[in-house]
Amino acid sequence: MVATKNSIMAHAVMGYPNLEESFGIVEMYIEKGVEYLELQIPFSHPTADGSTLCDANLKALEAGADMAYCFEFLEQVRKKYPQQKIMLMSYFNRIYNYGINAFIERMQSIGIQHFILPDLPFDAPQAKAFNSNERVQLVPVIAPNLTDARLAQVVALQPDYIYLMSNYQVTGGQFNIHENAKKIIEILHDKTPAKVGVGFGISTKKDVAACLQYADFAIVGSALKLAIDAGEIEEKVVELLGV
Repeated sequence: MVATKNSIMAHAVMGYPNLEESFGIVEMYIEKGVEYLELQIPFSHPTADGSTLCDANLKALEAGADMAYCFEFLEQVRKKYPQQKIMLMSYFNRIYNYGINAFIERMQSIGIQHFILPDLPFDAPQAKAFNSNERVQLVPVIAPNLTDARLAQVVALQPDYIYLMSNYQVTGGQFNIHENAKKIIEILHDKTPAKVGVGFGISTKKDVAACLQYADFAIVGSALKLAIDAGEIEEKVVELLGV
């Protein structure tokens, strides 16, 4: 039985630490009660990620986590946990090489609606295929220095979810929420029904609690990868969720 949901999005690089163990780790996240999954298709140059997640990406690729593996992975998760909230994540080069429309169609066939592309601005021409689709939606990734004009564009999209960087950094740094980020969350909550997730640097239950004072969910990535490496991943998830 799945535990009571908690407002955390757990990031996982599909294929890490290896092809065999990766799925079991994701199953454990779900069974412990993680509300959202951010499942990453590994990429060789993940520009928004710090060294910790870069290492996970490279090792997953070395293990053979190609697109076929990732789609099979996603299909298995969706089949076993049809109600689980899942956001697929990768970088634009992988999607461009696969074919944007073909990729969207594959997401639709699996039943995954939300996609995070940190290196594709939500207002870029290439984002139109996602923004105009009724069944698959690009999750805007925004930073605390977002201008008022671009913030208005985000609101106009009326997305289901928004990914807000806690500060100006790559993943895996120290956690703190920039004052501008707090103001942006307040505006978004006032002008859109979107749920706002905050990520980058969240590694402890204290960080999660601080994040949830403002955001709708806390996004945890590098801390989970480090816990996998230490052989303490289940303990870390229990700590973060408080279960």
